[in-house]
Amino acid sequence: MFLNTDEVPATETYKNERIQNPAEAEIVRQTVEALCECGVPESNLGVITVYRSQLKLLQQNLRQRKGLEILTADRFQGRDKNCIIISLVRANNKGNVGDLLRDWRRLNVTFTRAKSKLIIIGSRKTLEAAEALNEFLKLIDSKGWIYNLPESCIRQYEFPMPLPTPQKTASTKKHKVSQGQEAPGSPTPKRSQEGRQVLSAKALSNRPLLSEVLQEFKPSGR
Repeated sequence: MFLNTDEVPATETYKNERIQNPAEAEIVRQTVEALCECGVPESNLGVITVYRSQLKLLQQNLRQRKGLEILTADRFQGRDKNCIIISLVRANNKGNVGDLLRDWRRLNVTFTRAKSKLIIIGSRKTLEAAEALNEFLKLIDSKGWIYNLPESCIRQYEFPMPLPTPQKTASTKKHKVSQGQEAPGSPTPKRSQEGRQVLSAKALSNRPLLSEVLQEFKPSGR
């Protein structure tokens, strides 16, 4: 499945002359959270990007998902996961995809890491400028596997960013917390199973995109 971000918009930005795409990183985060909330183990998921600056942004956004692998395309070579989510990053008005996304061998490695579900996120208008990617987009379009994300997609889903981990201080170090108890003043109580189910149902309500993404990962017998 290709999630087209042209209407979002999700434009690439530069930080210290390095390319990243914050809006695309947020779409990746919400997709991962939706899958995890509906019962997909983190170990079954993998996130790939070809840009190191985007990699750092994704790692920051998904830092609470300790079992999730977030790697560059090169480091994912020889590995696979049930579901792979790919952030292609490039989105501009010039059709500039850069050298990394013109390397079909690297892209082939990236696109073949998924055992069951492949989710690619990117700007169709930008990526069509690369001949190899243009042919790939035509193929998946002919299969009906392109979904044009609406402009409001980032605001439609309610998956809050995790609160920062509290810093240890001299006073907090004195408290001993037994297994299964929360530390005093803990800002993030554990979500009950019932709460997880309510959130999952809410996330899927009138959400054709999430329904499509999750169709192959619904736990049986729940």
